[in-house]
Amino acid sequence: MDKIPDGAILQMFLTFASVVMSGIMAYLVYLMQQRSRAKDLQDAQRERERERKDEQREQERAAIKDGICAVLRDHIIRTCMQCERDGYAPVQVSESVSHMVSSYFTLGGNGVVKSVYEGFRKLPHVHPEGGNANGK
Repeated sequence: MDKIPDGAILQMFLTFASVVMSGIMAYLVYLMQQRSRAKDLQDAQRERERERKDEQREQERAAIKDGICAVLRDHIIRTCMQCERDGYAPVQVSESVSHMVSSYFTLGGNGVVKSVYEGFRKLPHVHPEGGNANGK
């Protein structure tokens, strides 16, 4: 049997070690890529969840806004109609309705409120028979 020179054994060992280290490095790179992909998937999932919650909040905000507009519209119209039936609008009621109308239009309200309010504004602030709201 031929003896393998010491330099050749060292060379084979170094080659073997190089191959093994390359394999280990490749595996570590693979693990890092998998971890990065998993993190990217988690980030994307978090972003989708955040967008879903933002959309839900926006829908809730719009529903609240619409609800407030509906309540304001109802109260404005009822108050204006009652004052028209009474033939006058006390100053306190006129100021309150004015604030409600301003808020209503700021929230994006529209429609019949404008024409009802224009008629309401023409009403006197005292009872047509004189005196106060109790007719005295």
